[in-house]
Amino acid sequence: MSEFSDMFSYLVRKKDIQVYAMGQYCNTDRSTMYKIINGKRKPPTEEVFNKICDFMHLSPSEYEEFRITYDLTRLGRNVYYRRKNVEQFMLDCPDSTYLPSVPPLPQSTPGFLAKNWADMPPCLALTSQLEFNHVLHHILIAESNKEEGHIGLMLQPDNEFLYGLLAGLKSAGNHLNIEQIICLGKTEEQEIVNLSYLKNIVPLYICSLKYDLYYYHDDINAHYRNFNGFSCMILTSEYAITCTSDYKSGILYHDAKALAMMWELYTSYRDRCTPLFHPVYSVLEECNILGNMGWDETPSYAIQPEPCLIPYITPELLERNIYPDIPGRENMIASLTNFIIKGRKRIPNNNMHHYHTRHGIKLFAETGRLQEIPQEIYHPLSPEERIFLLDSILPYCSGGYYRLLKKPLDRMSENVHLCVNSTTGYLLFTNICNQNVYLIFKEPGLLSIFHDYAESLSDKDLYTGEETAQYIKSVIQELKTQKGQVSRLK
Repeated sequence: MSEFSDMFSYLVRKKDIQVYAMGQYCNTDRSTMYKIINGKRKPPTEEVFNKICDFMHLSPSEYEEFRITYDLTRLGRNVYYRRKNVEQFMLDCPDSTYLPSVPPLPQSTPGFLAKNWADMPPCLALTSQLEFNHVLHHILIAESNKEEGHIGLMLQPDNEFLYGLLAGLKSAGNHLNIEQIICLGKTEEQEIVNLSYLKNIVPLYICSLKYDLYYYHDDINAHYRNFNGFSCMILTSEYAITCTSDYKSGILYHDAKALAMMWELYTSYRDRCTPLFHPVYSVLEECNILGNMGWDETPSYAIQPEPCLIPYITPELLERNIYPDIPGRENMIASLTNFIIKGRKRIPNNNMHHYHTRHGIKLFAETGRLQEIPQEIYHPLSPEERIFLLDSILPYCSGGYYRLLKKPLDRMSENVHLCVNSTTGYLLFTNICNQNVYLIFKEPGLLSIFHDYAESLSDKDLYTGEETAQYIKSVIQELKTQKGQVSRLK
């Protein structure tokens, strides 16, 4: 038996379903249907599953529960939960109005911390999470207020208090450098854990912190869970903490020699690790790097709110809309033009699949803004230009290369763009300073997770190309109507 067959059997009994009649409706013989119900056959095809649901007249909640057991059994638990975690990541990404705040500490303060910090001994035991959080709060806030603060972390991104604290540090100082070493696992189960780390990591980039992340591969449980003592390290310019991976006990050091030794050890480890992300902030670097990422060599996928319209931008449109007083305007237009030409050449290869939302299309139609181009460098596109760009992608909708997302991804965060193929990928966000941030990654585990998810999207997740084209045509018609109304008013 399986989760699916258990649920199927339960529904058949609950609704007093005649298996023979259901088999006829689904064009499946009664013997095969009984084997599916009893778990002696694998779950049926998507088409047969949908017919089974229709025949049993499931309520929305029954369908949802039945669907989960179908996917769990068909895909396996690891693949199912990995894809679900990607989906949740796309839904939950903070937007550019994200306002982090330093998490509050409990009212009670451990007695030894109520003393003057200048009188702290060179070595102090921390014997509870309360003590750990109070010490962490003090030393990180103090470091963020320094003219050139520096924080080094060698631990997993799994402590909500720590990451809430880090995200809120930007308001305290503008010259804080944070770097971190993390361990990434390579098993299927640990890849799900790797993805969960992104939920804590991404807000640090959105908060516009100077944050450098390095990784190495190992067994996460063996490295951090199996009697490894004080396996984590937190360093500032004045203090060091070594602690257990559950952050409930550790040692605080306030000794110059011990601190220097730990920074030297940390640096030697960091130099043997690999950067997880290559952050890109400038338009010129964006054009140079993103234009040479092999999008035309292998099937690639873009999942984002608005459709990718950049390949259809003309040089005349750039010249009209880039602000005239932008420093280095000519170089910027030349780089953007070259980037656009490369993108346009990829269109006939049909290797790029664009998945987007209704809301993203509407937002572009209303604002004339594309998130992939920083807002501070160009005028909003005119209604005529918006119509021109939307009209340009219609032929590629019919081929299925531009498709609208169904639930739940139709409600994806407006602040996340994912573009990925089998060799490289990037996540695009707008940070709280209204800057575009591209996080380019090539780590095999993350690539596999995101590429598998994008490649797995099917008709149950996506509207057809024809349905997508119909919706875009309706948006174009709205723009034309509004444009006509404005013309008559004039």
